[in-house]
Amino acid sequence: MSIPWGDIATFSTAVLSAVATVGAWPAAHRSAKTADTVARIEQDRWHADLLPQFQITIERAEGDRATLSVRLVGPLPLCHLDEIRLKVVPSDDMSRTVTLAGGPSQEQVDANLDGALRSRGT
Repeated sequence: MSIPWGDIATFSTAVLSAVATVGAWPAAHRSAKTADTVARIEQDRWHADLLPQFQITIERAEGDRATLSVRLVGPLPLCHLDEIRLKVVPSDDMSRTVTLAGGPSQEQVDANLDGALRSRGT
């Protein structure tokens, strides 16, 4: 009775290969998860690097009129924008009446920084 050493060696190699494959699967899964995380971080960084930066100024003109200037100041790779949309809405979330005795007068409250420039519903 002869021992089939060739068959035993082939079977052993197959078993060891299967064990190595099962052991490699979690490592491959972790590697893919890490690659997804790195890609997301890089995408967030790239998005932040290309976030437009504006310089906004309001210059008073005649009467109750003002000029709103919006200037693109960066970043350099973002040479231009095709379109900028602005919506100017009245902000009526603050009370404009004097409530404290000894506080500013109603005229001072009305003449506050945005007093002459805010929408009065006309």
